[in-house]
Amino acid sequence: MKLTNIRILVIFFIFYCSTNLFGQQRGYFYADAGMSQTYQGFFYLFDGIVDIGGGYDYHLLNNLYVGPSLHFDFLNRKNTSGRTLLYKPKLNILYEIKVAKRFYITPVASIGYAFFNISNKEFNYKEIQQGIMLGGDLRLTWKTQEQLDFYLFGRYDYIYLDKDDNFTLLEYYRNVNLTSFGIGINIKPKNHEM
Repeated sequence: MKLTNIRILVIFFIFYCSTNLFGQQRGYFYADAGMSQTYQGFFYLFDGIVDIGGGYDYHLLNNLYVGPSLHFDFLNRKNTSGRTLLYKPKLNILYEIKVAKRFYITPVASIGYAFFNISNKEFNYKEIQQGIMLGGDLRLTWKTQEQLDFYLFGRYDYIYLDKDDNFTLLEYYRNVNLTSFGIGINIKPKNHEM
């Protein structure tokens, strides 16, 4: 898939979230940022730098929410000019568990499709790799009476790259494991119900 197609997909995804969902007044937007880390596979050669993104959680019933999200991971290849930008559009389902008056624990399960934009200026190299993604978050949320709630998160994403004999010659290279830890905010509409 060409980079242009990926950009179109990302723009469509953001447009869909902003027009169709926010008008519902039954959920909230969120944004977060954290430090990322890679494990195993080909991308073990890369240092994670940052995981940033956001999404929309639509209230289904009781404490159950569902919604789309889009995150970006930036990775640097160790001791080279190699860089990777990872696009992670996904669909999430989450359940809020009240622990104290304003403190909640929220487990999140997600499924999506990841796109790796790999480049190395040294060798004038560019490559796009992609694959299915499964993951989960654990959020520790502090709810306020204002429009913003705050949370800490831990996130894990497992990506299984599509078969490409030029890139993933070994099966081991097709497995990508990422973790990130950071902070985020929930942005509630003015008439949001607690």
